[in-house]
Amino acid sequence: MRDVAAPRMLAAMRTHLLAGLAALAAAGAVTAPASADSIVFIKDHNVWSAGVDGSSPHQITRDGTADAPYSSPSQDDRGTVAAAHGYAIDRVDRSGRRVSRFVPQNLKDSSGHSTAGAPAWVSLSPDGSKVAFTLTSLSCDLTIDCGARATTGVAAADGSRVYDTPGLYGGWASWITNDRVLFHGGFLYQNQVWDVGSPAEPFDWFEDQDVYGHGSSTDLGDGEVSRNGARYVAVRGYDATTQIVWYRVEGSIQSGPKPPAPQPLCMTGQDPSLRDPTINGDGTWAAWEESTGIWAKPNLDACDGPQPALILPGAAEPSWGPAANTAPKQVEKKKAARKKRKRGQAHGKRRA
Repeated sequence: MRDVAAPRMLAAMRTHLLAGLAALAAAGAVTAPASADSIVFIKDHNVWSAGVDGSSPHQITRDGTADAPYSSPSQDDRGTVAAAHGYAIDRVDRSGRRVSRFVPQNLKDSSGHSTAGAPAWVSLSPDGSKVAFTLTSLSCDLTIDCGARATTGVAAADGSRVYDTPGLYGGWASWITNDRVLFHGGFLYQNQVWDVGSPAEPFDWFEDQDVYGHGSSTDLGDGEVSRNGARYVAVRGYDATTQIVWYRVEGSIQSGPKPPAPQPLCMTGQDPSLRDPTINGDGTWAAWEESTGIWAKPNLDACDGPQPALILPGAAEPSWGPAANTAPKQVEKKKAARKKRKRGQAHGKRRA
């Protein structure tokens, strides 16, 4: 991992990073932040939960299949989970019981064409009242190039209300507060911020070139701001140049007008499989997906400190939340009932 303020150390730091990753992967351990936080994630087509150190993973949903998988899970502060499932957005509690389900209405993309298909991204607000979702389209006409386009919408978490959105062209939405959402629309629109319900157009927080200069700029997206507004983590680059990078936020991004561009702190080595970063509430810990599973990095301010470690092999799409990773009482009751039935069946066989 490198300190972006000291590029002369890049080669040495990259060597250190690779050595650290190999050692930690072998050890299979990472020091987690001291809290009862949890992450939800996808494994075997379903939603799971675990501690932020990867401890005590347990399955939440059980009806996901290869043909109808769950994807893009996120959780509110109470632990309710929203995820894409087919053409719908499902909300479930920690036992997997469905709280609500709705199919989001189509949106208009930047070319004026209608989006369609399954939600490509889902993000639940911290208080659980709203859900941001991204729909995509493949469109072209005589005036625009053919290509995939993403549009973000915001609805009540149960789908009962859709908030008017002034052309939220882009995807990977995440919540900065309960009423301010961040999404990404590509070059010149890389970090769009919109106050939900406001008729004002979204403002662009910053571009990669604002931090690294025009000659060194690249793609930037899939970002998330820590709950306290102090840190920001995102995917930088594309294909073989893809990295996870995190920043110190300057000023306030939680309210008011556009703040200054954040200051970069550190970034990982390059890997095309890096995606879906998430960050905890005080900005001290982050996790992301790689080809081997979910990795986590504690102490984000220490570039050469504890290195990232693989915490959940085979898992994908992590999303942090402050809810504890405890199996709900309903799950425990079901487990106890199954054990009781098995004991009764075994007792019956012995008597026979």
